[in-house]
Amino acid sequence: MAGTILLIPRKKEDDVKFSSKIDQLKAGILNELKPYYSEITFRDKASNSFLAEFRFDKRNKYYEDENRSWLTFEGIVFDLNNTITYAAKDLFELYKIRGEKVFEELDGHYVIKLYDANTDCYYVVSDYAKSKTNFYTQSDDYIIFTPSLLATAIVTPPRLDHYAFNEFMWRYYILSERSLLKDVKRLSPATIYKVKNGEIEKRTYWKWPKEYTKLDFNSCVKKTRESMMESARLIANEFPKISIDLTQGQDSRQVVAAFKNQNIPFEAFIFGKDDFYEVSNVKDICSRNNIPLMNAKIENDFSDNLWDYFKKAVIVGNGELPGFALSRILYMRGKIAEQNDVSLDGNVGYFYKNGLWDELYTLNLYREPKRFNTELFLKLRMLSKDYKTEIFTDDYLKIKSETKQYISGLVDNVLKDHEKSPVAIQADLFGLYNWLNWGTANSTAIRNFMPNISVLLLRRNLEFATTVPVKWKINLSKYQRALVYQLDPELANEKTDFGGVNMVPKNFFTIVPFYFKYYGFQAHRILNKVKSKLGFKVVTHLQEAWDYLPLYKKLYNSSDFKKNLHYDTLHLKSIIKEKEWEELLASFENEEKSMNDFEYLFKLVSVEYFLREAKKWNTDSNIF
Repeated sequence: MAGTILLIPRKKEDDVKFSSKIDQLKAGILNELKPYYSEITFRDKASNSFLAEFRFDKRNKYYEDENRSWLTFEGIVFDLNNTITYAAKDLFELYKIRGEKVFEELDGHYVIKLYDANTDCYYVVSDYAKSKTNFYTQSDDYIIFTPSLLATAIVTPPRLDHYAFNEFMWRYYILSERSLLKDVKRLSPATIYKVKNGEIEKRTYWKWPKEYTKLDFNSCVKKTRESMMESARLIANEFPKISIDLTQGQDSRQVVAAFKNQNIPFEAFIFGKDDFYEVSNVKDICSRNNIPLMNAKIENDFSDNLWDYFKKAVIVGNGELPGFALSRILYMRGKIAEQNDVSLDGNVGYFYKNGLWDELYTLNLYREPKRFNTELFLKLRMLSKDYKTEIFTDDYLKIKSETKQYISGLVDNVLKDHEKSPVAIQADLFGLYNWLNWGTANSTAIRNFMPNISVLLLRRNLEFATTVPVKWKINLSKYQRALVYQLDPELANEKTDFGGVNMVPKNFFTIVPFYFKYYGFQAHRILNKVKSKLGFKVVTHLQEAWDYLPLYKKLYNSSDFKKNLHYDTLHLKSIIKEKEWEELLASFENEEKSMNDFEYLFKLVSVEYFLREAKKWNTDSNIF
């Protein structure tokens, strides 16, 4: 899938058995994945292993030398310290000179796979933020590294991981390194996996910062401004036609400003219907600032093929995001790909303003808290909105009842080496590697089909941004405002979607109206959270962008969708009670349902369909 599947035998003496396993993997790829990719290359027994490559363009991402050593990668790889984009041969030549140390000085969104014939070692390397994800598992006979979770079923019989499923139901994605399939993990960030003699060794090549920078405010802004501008040049050197997401938010504006400052051509992108307030406002912003804009909308090619898009999203998204959400995202990115070479987003600007630490400092009157308050995080974030449990078995509900302890343990494990660091640094660490995994799953799926770069997550930008003191990031970030203003004053002067405040640095006269708008909008957000927790229907920002309810009803009523609802063949029935399941389905036939009701059912069907597909890769397995 716009990447590579690597299958390694742990025992090299049985060629017949390995050939049979290769045939099984090929069959799965051709039957389940080939419909979604135009170019698939099989490299049979490449250095006593098997490699399957999925490509959507002609970029050079595989190189093999005369000794049958090879290197391949998925995603995009930059040099960390220079304005350079690497091809596979470039990386391999650097590895020959510098060995494993070359992996410590890269940037981008990637997974690199390498075989060194001289040492008979395999290497699999993740980027520092795991912005491009892979999965891995092993049996007594095989090890597999793959961007397709389904492919792991040929090595480890697919069984639902109930803990991962519980994470998915709470959040709509998986926070930990688990996957939907038991005993299959996601790659850790900034990690080199070395396979020799059938054994896996792990080494982390980069550590999260533990303290703030000593630079003053102006120096912090200057350093980030320079790295953002270099990021823009780096991307422009590689991609002639650039699309940049532009909303009313601050984060996308930071990206756009870096390009505008240097007069680098690009097209802005926004999704939504014409009367959606943000679409209207962004059109005005673009008009005033001479920015070309693509306003994508849902058209008949999507609404007439809802199930096809749903199942594609589940398969290529590895079941890690609900099919109804990811299908729309992939459709929109497809529209961008028709006219542009790369898509840039402003995803995850948490680290430049109001991050996961926001309420921890606000409720402590902006003083440094003594610790990361896990109890408060669980109450206000993780467990703020429960999911319906009537259909689930008592055994499964025992797992759900332990969610508080489970997530607390996850937090403690992630932060164990940073307990003496400022709380903002701790929160950002847990934020990027766990809380914001929806971004990892979303971006990885997009990157299966077109180049996509999260500029704010590039290491040249984020590594330093995480060390900027929190006192400059609170209340929508003095740091980010100064950065955008220095890059493009006109763009900074445009109103944001946060109570209509702009990004112009504040002075004695403008700070009071700023805080009036800021706290007024915060109060509105808190009120909506309270309403939601009390059971009132609160329309989300995404739901406002389009009238989804008719589409939800159409998807639900499709015959292909309903094939996944029969209890007798339900792969989730080990955790779902039959009577309650039938009652749930009956309510969809007899009652008027909200978008939230449909989204709950769609989450369940996303997992159900994924498990059905996984079973096809390993017909001897018991999916339950």
